[in-house]
Amino acid sequence: METNWLTVSSSPSIKSLKPSYSIGYLPKGKLPTKGLLEELRIIGKENRCIFIQLEPNIRQDELPSSKLQLLHSELKPAAHPLFTKHTFVLDLTKTEDELLANMHSKNRYNIKVAKKHGVEVVEENTANGIQSLLASD
Repeated sequence: METNWLTVSSSPSIKSLKPSYSIGYLPKGKLPTKGLLEELRIIGKENRCIFIQLEPNIRQDELPSSKLQLLHSELKPAAHPLFTKHTFVLDLTKTEDELLANMHSKNRYNIKVAKKHGVEVVEENTANGIQSLLASD
């Protein structure tokens, strides 16, 4: 299947499908407003989108219930989200022992299993490291 991606002003990606239809994708953005939803409708019509998938970077407990009801009336959850549901923020100013102490025991266990199987994490933020990462695809 031939595909083309187009990025438009409000940042959704549009993937062209044969025969002249497309899908839209707006990952990790803010909670959509009525204005953004209207703009996405226009973009969707202009690009003959079957749908536009939004995956806002918010937690359910951060939503006021009225906003949640409004969004649920206009949107439906994606059957197969592309990104993970949650993003973890980790304070890297803490020591390794402090980080491990604050982790769930299952995460500590998984780290031990990874070490046992020879998994090694190395910080490599030089030009060579970045080139190596890009070449690994």
